Amino acid sequence: MDAREPLDEDQRIMLDVRAERPGAFERLVAVHAEAVLNFCYRQTGLRDVAEDLTQEVFLRVFRARHRYEPSARLRTWLLTIATNLVLNRRRGDARRRTQPFAADDHAEGGIARLADHRSPAAHSALERVELAERVRAAVAALPDTQRLAVDLLRFAELSYEEIAAVLGTSVPATKSLLHRAKQNLRERLARDVKDYLAESAPIPAAAPPDDGDEDRHATRRTGT
Repeated sequence: MDAREPLDEDQRIMLDVRAERPGAFERLVAVHAEAVLNFCYRQTGLRDVAEDLTQEVFLRVFRARHRYEPSARLRTWLLTIATNLVLNRRRGDARRRTQPFAADDHAEGGIARLADHRSPAAHSALERVELAERVRAAVAALPDTQRLAVDLLRFAELSYEEIAAVLGTSVPATKSLLHRAKQNLRERLARDVKDYLAESAPIPAAAPPDDGDEDRHATRRTGT
């Protein structure tokens, strides 16, 4: 960042943290903790793990406060630390999670409530929830770096340049990574939507007998 370029609010807060001004670190956590927590939760699917990782992110920021220089957006730095922690945990975890990008805590209750209603609107809402679950499952099935790139683009709303910085790669490589992720999602969701339609298709009712069939049945019953 050019030294003449004005600092944004986050950078000013972090400079206050570096200067150890009272309340500065608490303000930093208040502004950014939710975004970091949500990122970690989407990547692990476990609330307690996400909370632990979020605490570790800010602990590392605090330890590195004296080395901070406002050369990039603070949020990019925070998500870089979070990404490294997520990947380190995943490499050291013998049991790989099969469903990161978990729904919010209230989602299952919402699905249950929707299922209790039989109105067309409730049925449509339930279908949207089920499809959203399939999208989350499709994202969860992506390779690690593709899933991270999708999250940083779609949810964290980082630029290609910022995603490249977080992942430690180039902008062209980042665009290629996201292109492959998009292809994989398209293929996976095409299969899932096809399966979903097959699962939700109503069982066809038996066709009513035609007049000729009814006459024949009546003939047999009367013996004429």
